[in-house]
Amino acid sequence: SLSISNSLTALAERVVNIGTLGPLLGTMMGLGVGIDYSLFVVSRYRQNLAARMEPRAAAGRAIGTAGSAVLFAGSTVCLALCGLALIGIPYIGQLVAAPVARPGAPPDQRGVAPPSSRRRLRPPGGQRVEPTPGRQRAGVMCRGSQSARSGTRKSSTTRTIIRIT
Repeated sequence: SLSISNSLTALAERVVNIGTLGPLLGTMMGLGVGIDYSLFVVSRYRQNLAARMEPRAAAGRAIGTAGSAVLFAGSTVCLALCGLALIGIPYIGQLVAAPVARPGAPPDQRGVAPPSSRRRLRPPGGQRVEPTPGRQRAGVMCRGSQSARSGTRKSSTTRTIIRIT
């Protein structure tokens, strides 16, 4: 998707003046947003697998739930960048033209992440990697991950900083 949006940016540069940092900023944002959204969908897919769903149903549910959130978030990023362009600062308007093409790309990637994670990756020798003894399965939450998910547990560093201030 980045190659497609880079091509669209190159075509747009013939019509609209795009700053020299625009394509670089767009690539950085596209990679960051794309990786973040893909991890979101993959984590939902793994949760569904841990809930004993079939891989095909787990992928469909992950796309149905997390995919719609990804589409909304990607649209919000595009809208916010367009709002920056309306401020009236010419250089900001030039920079925004390239990144707007990239956040639209990760929603297209959301259908790619779960199917690619369906296959078990094998090492070069071809043997399957056995899980480490004592390690929990994906999606099974231990005490630390449950509290991190809910955001209610504060770390000792946070408590120390709060006490100092």
